Amino acid sequence: YMPFQHSEALEDQDMAVTLIEGTGDADAIDFARQHHAMIQRFGRFPHRNAALGRETLPEEAEAVAEGSDCSKHAQFLSRSARLPIFSAAGRATPGGKGPLTGP
Repeated sequence: YMPFQHSEALEDQDMAVTLIEGTGDADAIDFARQHHAMIQRFGRFPHRNAALGRETLPEEAEAVAEGSDCSKHAQFLSRSARLPIFSAAGRATPGGKGPLTGP
């Protein structure tokens, strides 16, 4: 789920929301929708701009200042172990248990 949620492709964000909605985890669903909204609005994650050598537009800087909180992200990731991952056989495994497949 996380590769889709952290992609800057809108189609991947659509998939992330769909997958995460299936978990029923309200916090995870909200976070996925926030990611989706950022990509839908800007086509990228503005908080990555400096690291990627991209210019930050004024609207992006404002959005990051208003809504980007790394501590919220860290808290979410600490809970994300509940989310299913895909096993080597390509099946979702509950609770994040099972081997991850390569890229």
